Amino acid sequence: MRIFSAIIIVVLISTVGFAIYQKKIMNPRVAMELRAEPQGARAERVMLMTIDDRATLPVNYLREGDVVYVGADGPWWRDLAGEGLPVAVLIKGEIFAGQASVVADRPDFNKAVFERLRPNVPGWVPDWLNGVLVAIELKTDMEES
Repeated sequence: MRIFSAIIIVVLISTVGFAIYQKKIMNPRVAMELRAEPQGARAERVMLMTIDDRATLPVNYLREGDVVYVGADGPWWRDLAGEGLPVAVLIKGEIFAGQASVVADRPDFNKAVFERLRPNVPGWVPDWLNGVLVAIELKTDMEES
């Protein structure tokens, strides 16, 4: 029983430590790189997303026309359920406004998007580990007026 308890404690400490590392160290470094090198290799697959002027996150993305797809692996996507929220995204040095919402109840569509968004995920990984699909409808110049 002690070994099991020790393992649980180590896993919890590791999880919390990794979350703090991501938020305080890794995310700011990635954000700085995306701003400094908007045409760099990382900017080809990672964008910055600011949710409702509150939090800015670096996220992998797939842009198809005026829609940007994001796979949400953390709990931040919950704010986007239902009607969603306004977001700003920085893609390759260009800022866009949009409306982000969770794509729900479309498993075949979600699977097809995730195959393009994350093409290198091994086939043995279950679909539920892909995260939650978020779609961002970018506003065009005409919509902003």
